Amino acid sequence: MSFLPDFDKDLKRILVIGNFDGVHLGHQKLIEMATKKRSEKNTRITVMTFEPHPSLVFGVRNFSLIQDYESRYCCLKSAGADEILRIPFTDSFLHLSSLEFIQILRDLVKPEAVCIGFDFRFGFGGEGTVTELEAELTKANIPVYVLPRHEILGQKVSSSRIRELLKQGNLAEAEKMLGRKHFLTGSISPGHGIGKNLGYPTLNLKFKDLSLAFGVYLIQVFELNGPRIKAIANYGVSPSFHNNEEPRLEIHFPNQSSGFWQNWGLGTIVRVELEQFIRKEQQFSDPEALKAQISSDIRYYEEWN
Repeated sequence: MSFLPDFDKDLKRILVIGNFDGVHLGHQKLIEMATKKRSEKNTRITVMTFEPHPSLVFGVRNFSLIQDYESRYCCLKSAGADEILRIPFTDSFLHLSSLEFIQILRDLVKPEAVCIGFDFRFGFGGEGTVTELEAELTKANIPVYVLPRHEILGQKVSSSRIRELLKQGNLAEAEKMLGRKHFLTGSISPGHGIGKNLGYPTLNLKFKDLSLAFGVYLIQVFELNGPRIKAIANYGVSPSFHNNEEPRLEIHFPNQSSGFWQNWGLGTIVRVELEQFIRKEQQFSDPEALKAQISSDIRYYEEWN
């Protein structure tokens, strides 16, 4: 299995397959179902996911991810996955037929059972269906369990719907489908010093292809297993100064002249939990107008803090 060089095929496992962008409540239900189906406590719950996301490979117009891979990994582990198979979505993998994909599952992964969502498709052009997977794996005595459509208040829980909500800045509705606060994981990267020159120094995180409204947020930021710090942040492309560059999250800690966050050097991995969307990103005619708006934004922070 060239795309999984460290894979131990002799371990007992139940396989859960999907893209899992966002690891929303439907995904969590799927992993929960797998947990209930395992025959022994030492049977692994193995999640097979794909990187990069197939929609990025296919060039789906205006597609963006809910979360980076590191955040997806953390959420899958929290949901109960013992092992995550990160399948490189290469050109050769893309062109596997549905039967070739099933053969990989049957002869190489060799799971005790497979768990999938009701709308799972696979193989070149999405030719493979749930019915085909059930029929072929049943011949090999591998049961296939299918999670039906999961809804909240009459709406299907789906990654595409969550993307829409996040792009609207509707964190509250997105959180209902995610089952948690939305968060991002990233490393501290160099900035341009604009915030510092305005009197509002920032820490900066770069993100690419994420579904998130450009604008100002109240956030909590922390190193993994470290204390949380309340802050305010702008996510976007800084249209007043550096428009059209890759989006970045610029984090400011109001009224804090010092703090252990100052020890976070370039490359430090932090998690950012989004608490509230304040406003959309704006373009300002001059630095003084921007400073006035930042001062106004900080009032939301002071009321929240």
